[in-house]
Amino acid sequence: MRIKGRGVQMKERKVVKVDCHGTMDIAPRDDIGAENDNEHCNLSRLHLGGNFSLSSLTSLVVPPRACSLSTILHLDLSRNELWDISTGALEKLSATLITLDISRNWFESLPKSIGALHMLKVLRASHNLLKPNTLKMNALTSNMKYLEMIDLRFNQNCGRRSLLESLQSLVGDKVDVKLTVTYPPPPSDPTTVNGDRVGASPAVRDAKLLRSQLEPWSTMALRRRLVADFGEELMEDGRSWADADVTRGHVMDRLLSMYYEETVDKSVSEICTDENGRAVVCVSGALVEESIRDKVLHALKEFWATAESSMGARERPSISAENYMILCSPLMFEAGSKKAAKAAGKLKRHQGIWDLALEAMKSVDPVYASQYTAVAVTHNFVGSPHIDKQNVGPFYGFAVGDFEDGTGNIMAECSARVVAAINTKNRMAKVDGRFPHWVGPYDSKTDR
Repeated sequence: MRIKGRGVQMKERKVVKVDCHGTMDIAPRDDIGAENDNEHCNLSRLHLGGNFSLSSLTSLVVPPRACSLSTILHLDLSRNELWDISTGALEKLSATLITLDISRNWFESLPKSIGALHMLKVLRASHNLLKPNTLKMNALTSNMKYLEMIDLRFNQNCGRRSLLESLQSLVGDKVDVKLTVTYPPPPSDPTTVNGDRVGASPAVRDAKLLRSQLEPWSTMALRRRLVADFGEELMEDGRSWADADVTRGHVMDRLLSMYYEETVDKSVSEICTDENGRAVVCVSGALVEESIRDKVLHALKEFWATAESSMGARERPSISAENYMILCSPLMFEAGSKKAAKAAGKLKRHQGIWDLALEAMKSVDPVYASQYTAVAVTHNFVGSPHIDKQNVGPFYGFAVGDFEDGTGNIMAECSARVVAAINTKNRMAKVDGRFPHWVGPYDSKTDR
């Protein structure tokens, strides 16, 4: 059973301060600091946050250079959680600055103030949150006669080849626009070992294989992992892993080989690892009261015996399970709509299961119990590494049955090299389904 927050009530969430990119960064360089020389100004990793202004610049650039900003040719503002640059902030650099790095920040659009940099040759804006409709290149670059390169790679919403072609036509052939193209994907390359994808869906993939556990990630995320977690900036032929003609198969093959090399080179360690060499952290959910567990198990057994269940209802066929039913609150849909009416009718038929899930949830997390809007009821869920793309937050996993305690865990990726094994038998545990997760092995002769 999975209790999920997917609906209207879960969309209004408190802002949580988090570094979207720093946790997957390459190891810091040795030259970090606000003062380098008269031509290079490195303000990277200073946690500036928010809006960068002229006062920010003058206060960070220490004397005696504060009175001669015009000598700066290269400015690095990367990795600072910035989302805007004030008008006039770069005005004193307009006639001299030739390189600006604003990569790995939180920009949703390219700051208009950049347009004042008439001498700029290189603009690096990779690993941000840029949106296609905010990239007004013709207005931004109209006064940049010397511009040679714009790096927009690893902006997840900017992955269409049509966008790359449009931007390139706006700035002309003299400017090299770099963008990570994810759609349409480049044609499969027969030279790759495993092809672009293995298995038509999570249901048919072997959950023990690292390849299967990585398949749920987008090509963009795999590329980022290869560059950020393993430091693979370039391919052997000198191309970037973010280049449009580098296929998913190329990225996956190299990523798997890097994992394998680490496993082979890893010294003997006391850390528990899985078959793929990734560290495993074992945790257990909160124990649910026995009386509630018994009622839930009884209700589920009754449901499994019904005609509706015996027909093998699998509302999510991409997942390997004998049954998979989703109950949704009508609040997830527009009031009075057909979807709301259909959800209400289905919920009425299975009100007992919904109420028991609510009772169990209240016993563990009363706040979450007042917010969630969907319950997934499954029978004998097996493997199936996947990502819940529609979830807006974590879900709670709760398992009952006669399978052995400590088996059938929810396995969830914590980071590139760490997996959590979460024991949910008779327990409730919060899991972030927006990361790859699957069900660990258990005796197939038992029920889960």
